[in-house]
Amino acid sequence: MRFAGLTLEAAAPDALEPFYRDGIGLPIADTAVSFRPGAACTHHIAFRVADAGFESAKARLAGAADLLTEDGRDEFDFPFWDARACYALDPAGNIVELIALRGLPGEGDGPLALAEVGLPVADVIATAALLEAELGITTWDGDPASPRFTAIGARGATFIVVPLERAWYPTDRRNEPARMTVVIEGVRPTEVEISGARIIGVADRSAAATRSPDPP
Repeated sequence: MRFAGLTLEAAAPDALEPFYRDGIGLPIADTAVSFRPGAACTHHIAFRVADAGFESAKARLAGAADLLTEDGRDEFDFPFWDARACYALDPAGNIVELIALRGLPGEGDGPLALAEVGLPVADVIATAALLEAELGITTWDGDPASPRFTAIGARGATFIVVPLERAWYPTDRRNEPARMTVVIEGVRPTEVEISGARIIGVADRSAAATRSPDPP
């Protein structure tokens, strides 16, 4: 699967576009990322960059916002994912991540794909079962869903499913129901509503082009 489209709600969507253009390097080929007027909400999203271009992508992000730190470090290593990442807050307070997943194709320092979308829910196990039943997607590592943190989809295209009010790493900002619309390609064609999020599944790229990430 891959994320073909994402629309996030924000109180001032126009203020976000310069950050994502200059700090992240949008647009991404074949993935529409946009913002619509709505209530303020703390989202978590991650963009995949090539490992060889990570330092340059990180520097570009640091030019647009202060990088988030923990114990004095602004770069985070995830051995289990074979990845490294950095984080910043966008002008709306969303937690934005750049992640380099070693072994996946790509080059340059621009964003290659939308890699993660945070999905806070009341019941992680029940949501994992719903996503499998309706869209045919499961944990990408094949492990059973965990009630505290479950990564569902594919490596490099993952829903980060967590309990409501858990803090988004590496901050103390509590999550909220994600007010967003997501189009995912390579799954069963259907549509589900989960904790404020509208998730649209399409089978292939031609179908993705006909489905708007904006609400009807």
